[in-house]
Amino acid sequence: MMNNTIDYGEIWKTMMTESKKTNFESDRFWTMEEAVKYDTQIKMDNWSFSRNLIKRIDFTPDSKVLDIGSGPGTLTIPLADMVKHITAVEPSDGMLYCLKENIKANGLNNVSWIQKRWEDVDIKDLDAPYDIVIASFSLAMPDIREAVIKMNDVSSKYVYLNWFAGMPSWEKTYAEAWRRSMAPHIISIRR
Repeated sequence: MMNNTIDYGEIWKTMMTESKKTNFESDRFWTMEEAVKYDTQIKMDNWSFSRNLIKRIDFTPDSKVLDIGSGPGTLTIPLADMVKHITAVEPSDGMLYCLKENIKANGLNNVSWIQKRWEDVDIKDLDAPYDIVIASFSLAMPDIREAVIKMNDVSSKYVYLNWFAGMPSWEKTYAEAWRRSMAPHIISIRR
């Protein structure tokens, strides 16, 4: 009898290993310049995209939230006025700089942060449990199974994972650029 079970955790690990070969590591990718550019873009529409995501999260004014891969505060800043406390986890110097500036600009005193990658955070570093744990567009973790288990371990109610459906736009762009740059070099031999 064959076992047709698919181990998506192992598939994820393989994909992340292949992705690392491109030298893309989110905390190193976000230079100060790129982080500020991204921060400016998300604020241009008064955090509209973020507010639409927040509408789908079940929280109360007494909620304690953990935002993993918070970036410049994409969800943290608009959500901070609606909950008791938010802890942001963000490894990138550039993104953390923007997050701190946004906290200051919005006069928030209920946001704390940890500058580490999620896989490097020790649960003892956290003020768990959190009512809500969010990881939005920040799941480029080498072992997704362990990452989600740890998220679940520090949550008393909900874990919200927000990721792309299908191929992200930048990967489509890279794939198309690769196809175009290689097209003149492809030689077809017929027998």
